[in-house]
Amino acid sequence: MKFIMFIFVVFASVSSYASAPKNNISIPVSVKTGISQEQFNLLIDRVTSFYTERFLLLQEDLLGMADPKYAVWVSKNWESGVANAYASSKGNTNRLEFFGGVARHPEMTSDGFALLVCHEVGHLIGGAPLWTPEYPRVSMSIEGQADYWSARCFREVFYKDDHVVALMDVVVPETVKRECDLQWNKNHDSTLCQRISLAGLAMYKTLLKITRPNENFVLDFATPDNSVSLSIFREHPNHQCRLDTVFQAALCNVSFESKISDTDDTKGTCHTKNGHTVGVRPTCWYQEN
Repeated sequence: MKFIMFIFVVFASVSSYASAPKNNISIPVSVKTGISQEQFNLLIDRVTSFYTERFLLLQEDLLGMADPKYAVWVSKNWESGVANAYASSKGNTNRLEFFGGVARHPEMTSDGFALLVCHEVGHLIGGAPLWTPEYPRVSMSIEGQADYWSARCFREVFYKDDHVVALMDVVVPETVKRECDLQWNKNHDSTLCQRISLAGLAMYKTLLKITRPNENFVLDFATPDNSVSLSIFREHPNHQCRLDTVFQAALCNVSFESKISDTDDTKGTCHTKNGHTVGVRPTCWYQEN
């Protein structure tokens, strides 16, 4: 399999976040691994259309009005080999950009890509902790929070799916089965918890291979990153830390109907201040205020 190397430059005139750090990997449309173009388009549409009302509220906050035609601009560029995805905000324009390159990576699955879409949406509406650059002054959810919120997004968007069928040909690690059953009492939500966790594994294995193709590091639910960040880390955490974040979010049994907040990171989430010990954001990137 041949991947093409190229240089991709992002100009920093907007508040912008990517699923992975900038990289020089391109996976051309001739590569037939990962997911199909049909899946690519359907998953982007399914996730982004689910949050139309939230995008309208976001636009109303920015402009004082809401127009469905301009609430968020979504780009689906299947032909591009770019192995990344982007969320950005500038003035009254919110953008989500998805590229076929990352979707065609051999480690990518349909659930992994759906979680990646959720991650990018999370930068726009995923709640606190936020980052507001000095210029332009547009707040977006930081990387760790977009990871954490992506599990909530997946649960909300795909809740009514048959998750047993979705996992039929998948080997679920014993750690994931045990912890999801403990938190969700072996019901529909437990199976969904397992599905979200494995979506995280597919996504972060993909991003790990893209950003560090020559490393043999193995992501494992049984060996979490127990490091302690001295403050809230705004950039991309390491890939094990990111997997831990999605796994904990999948275990969080706070209803997705509970509202999150842009100013209070305890609302609508599992948090020690709310009495939770499981499902909280990992200390490898998060610190309580």
